[in-house]
Amino acid sequence: MKKRSDILVSVIVPIHNIEKFLPKCLDSIISQTHEALEIILVDDGSPDNAGKIADEYAKKDKRIKVIHKKNAGVSAARNSGIDKATGEYICFVDGDDVVMPDYVAYLLSIAQKTGADIAATTDMEMNTLDPKDQIKTDQIRKYSAEEATEAILLYKIWLASYAKLFRKSFLDTNELRFSTDYFMGEGFIFTTSACQRANHVGVGQRKVYYYRRDNSESVCTRFRIKTWRNGLAAIDYIYANFKKRSKRLINAWRYASLRTHADALNSMVRANATSKHLTEYKSYIRYLRSNLWTLTKVSVPLKQKLKITLAAINPKLAMLHKRICLPRGKNHE
Repeated sequence: MKKRSDILVSVIVPIHNIEKFLPKCLDSIISQTHEALEIILVDDGSPDNAGKIADEYAKKDKRIKVIHKKNAGVSAARNSGIDKATGEYICFVDGDDVVMPDYVAYLLSIAQKTGADIAATTDMEMNTLDPKDQIKTDQIRKYSAEEATEAILLYKIWLASYAKLFRKSFLDTNELRFSTDYFMGEGFIFTTSACQRANHVGVGQRKVYYYRRDNSESVCTRFRIKTWRNGLAAIDYIYANFKKRSKRLINAWRYASLRTHADALNSMVRANATSKHLTEYKSYIRYLRSNLWTLTKVSVPLKQKLKITLAAINPKLAMLHKRICLPRGKNHE
């Protein structure tokens, strides 16, 4: 049997307009404790020097492969990486984020211990490189496909494609790729689609991924109405493509839709853009108020229920609470 240390893992990194963040990201990947890596850097027509930086790193580390392509968006970039990958497993890192030294090793250990098609962690560190509250004792669980999908829709497992590991043969057999029609929520679509088709999902709790919030190009740092329209359309797409419509999954999806509407509304208010987009503003409030009953059907933290309720009553009240928005979509425009 192949030793775990010999298992090849493909790490896919989409790159676009992130030259000031990319070196730190790549340094964290090439320093992984699991050394059997295939590092695929996909330069999605980046207008800055990110593509050149990727080439420079490839000269220094033979494990790095660089794909240069015309700008087509983050989904197409990740798909190019998946198609190129030769590893037994695949994981993703956004080029402006940073991963812990055991990022790959930890996720691989979960996959190997549980025999799961997908390995994930319930937590991750947000915008800091020095986590002071790392868990002391990890608990690894095996989720069924339905349990994992529900957990993602309820935000109990981070909904993006990163902080997860996917068996390559599983992705190929199920023809799982990122939808190129969406640039916000594309990871949400991918992970819910994958989890519904997995034999099961191995889930741990360690913080191994640092999600950067200080990138001015991130969806979370600016408001664009077309971005939120796209994100809400992605939520509808998830429901339309459910493999199984059980009561628990439908309620979980309703919560995800409710929370996305609240995030869109809060983002609009924060940007002082309500008068400019008055039709959407009123629509989001109507949706929240008419669907608040959903909060009685799901098990989520009280603070999240309160935040959504406050947004429905008066969006400005919700600003008193720390905003947790959807993981950014890299527009790559």
